[in-house]
Amino acid sequence: MRFLAIGRHTAAYTAEAAEALMAAEMGTASDLYREGVLREGYMDESYSDAVLLLDAADLQAASEQLTRYPMVRAGLIEFEITPLVGLPAIADAGRPAWWPNDPLPGGEAVQEDGPWRPATLYWSPEGDGEREALS
Repeated sequence: MRFLAIGRHTAAYTAEAAEALMAAEMGTASDLYREGVLREGYMDESYSDAVLLLDAADLQAASEQLTRYPMVRAGLIEFEITPLVGLPAIADAGRPAWWPNDPLPGGEAVQEDGPWRPATLYWSPEGDGEREALS
């Protein structure tokens, strides 16, 4: 299962404390990446918040993996973890009413490849048959 984890500084965070743990922090990130847990990692514009995409069996497993980070163990950062549901899971649950066969605001969506999982979705802004591929 995929998770979005956003790490934020706690009140205990100081630049000095973070700097002392940075090499170990990057080592942990590298380990998690090699193990297939950390799929992608980003920082916000100010380099203060980490944004991670993780793969784990469940929310508890994702949380346990994040506790491997030295700054988490030291109480300098904490993560807000959100489970993500991908489009295949939505598809398996049944076609939502808003999916591509329904008109989009100001135009019409046409799907050509599926029962409803389109490989290409077209958008006609004027509803006039002149189509532009969205994907």
